[in-house]
Amino acid sequence: MTDDIADNTTDNDHNSHQALDPKALPNFDTMPNVALMDTSHVDKDQPPFILVDGSYYLFRTYHALPKTMQNSQV
Repeated sequence: MTDDIADNTTDNDHNSHQALDPKALPNFDTMPNVALMDTSHVDKDQPPFILVDGSYYLFRTYHALPKTMQNSQV
């Protein structure tokens, strides 16, 4: 019955859950070369547009609040 099960342990190129070997070099043939990307369309006179996902900060702040916002004076 084990013959029907595919052995995927030899396919390490596409398995992102395998541990990385620190002594192995990455495969540069399959990596995009971002240094050669065309940047002529970028307007260098304009400041960059930076988008920050603040949902983490809102979630953390909300759950850090006390259960009630009242004090003994109220």
